[in-house]
Amino acid sequence: MKKILILFMLATCLIASPVYAIETKNCDSLTGGVQRSLDYISVKDLNNGDRAIVVYASGVSYYFGYFKYDATGTTAESITSHPYYVRPDDYVTAGVWYEVLANFIDLAADLSITNLTVTSLLTVNDVAASGKLSGGIIYHPLKEHYTITGISRYGGYITGVSEPEWVSVAVATGITVTVPEATGTGENIFLYNYSNTYNTGDTLFVHFNAADTIIGNQTFTAGTSKFILSGTSPFDTRLMAWSGAVNVWNVLTIGSPTVDWD
Repeated sequence: MKKILILFMLATCLIASPVYAIETKNCDSLTGGVQRSLDYISVKDLNNGDRAIVVYASGVSYYFGYFKYDATGTTAESITSHPYYVRPDDYVTAGVWYEVLANFIDLAADLSITNLTVTSLLTVNDVAASGKLSGGIIYHPLKEHYTITGISRYGGYITGVSEPEWVSVAVATGITVTVPEATGTGENIFLYNYSNTYNTGDTLFVHFNAADTIIGNQTFTAGTSKFILSGTSPFDTRLMAWSGAVNVWNVLTIGSPTVDWD
């Protein structure tokens, strides 16, 4: 009788106790099909909603990834852009790990960062600096014909060249600078020459895209006209251009550069 009572109590406990089928896996890599890889875990050993924590290497750095298993998922495997998707190696018709991205930082609130390094493009609406801007300066020194591109279109300046630099350049009649099509996204550039004379070839011929409208203090037709910046001093002729709208460049010239036709 006592044995029957004990068995009954055990059965009651088992029925009353919750069963947590969701498990969390710990992995060292996303793919590779080897033990401790995320894709190594068999579909038959997984339940819908299982989690996985993956600390994986990429180059010389290690990254932390959090994944959730979708037993009905069919998304193709992809680990080239976030969120990542990983299929078990024995995937047949369904079952995919998908990356759960962390979005817990309230960027709308005040955020203090001691050091920040951006290796690609950083876009901001406004900058209020209590100190000073230091480090790399956005500029492009001219040693050959150049189509303006990259960061030099945003708050940058583009210079001419001095005699020691120029002698290594085969073109002896001046450098042609081509301004790309205006996008209206805050592009602005500043062009000038230093230690510049016509004799050395340190002269800038500035061309604007034929599709753009040029609004300025000198008559100029994009695609057919060119500004010629020359002189013996960087203060002789200068050019500032900024884009306020798509296909529109506003151009202010200083020193009245020559306008010629091609």
